[in-house]
Amino acid sequence: MPSNIDPVLNKKVIDLRVEIISRLNANMAIEIYHGILREHQSPMLYLKLGGLYYLTGNFEAAMENYFRVLDYPENDWTYQKSVKQIDVLLAKMPGLQSKLSEYKKVQMAEGYRIDRRIAAAIALWKKIDPMLLDRSDLRHYVQNYCRLYIGIRQYNPCYYIVQNN
Repeated sequence: MPSNIDPVLNKKVIDLRVEIISRLNANMAIEIYHGILREHQSPMLYLKLGGLYYLTGNFEAAMENYFRVLDYPENDWTYQKSVKQIDVLLAKMPGLQSKLSEYKKVQMAEGYRIDRRIAAAIALWKKIDPMLLDRSDLRHYVQNYCRLYIGIRQYNPCYYIVQNN
């Protein structure tokens, strides 16, 4: 595209080209998205890559890309979409459950909270062992745990975890 074209329009043209290519050859679209990711990373690109890997049957790579979306917590929609897709993958391939680290469980529980699936979030929080988290991940764990319980107006669990960590 010429350099005087609006960058938003240029991105839309690239997305359209990749969408057309993905319908013809998913592996080629995966290569294109990886090329785009070298220059510009975004949760939408990781969502699209996850979907393409899912179509090709590479479920581990799909799950890894969906978890990369969770590195961008400022976008609730992509967070919700990613957690829903991870749930689909875990239902289809229960063996992937064993590959979830404690930190990934923290991210998923936060996704459940954002999606207002409070019962699922609490159930997952009960399965997380904070002793297995790195020190940097522990801060994220406590922060999201407190968000959940403050959101449902139960302050005692949050007070207890802050006092003990």
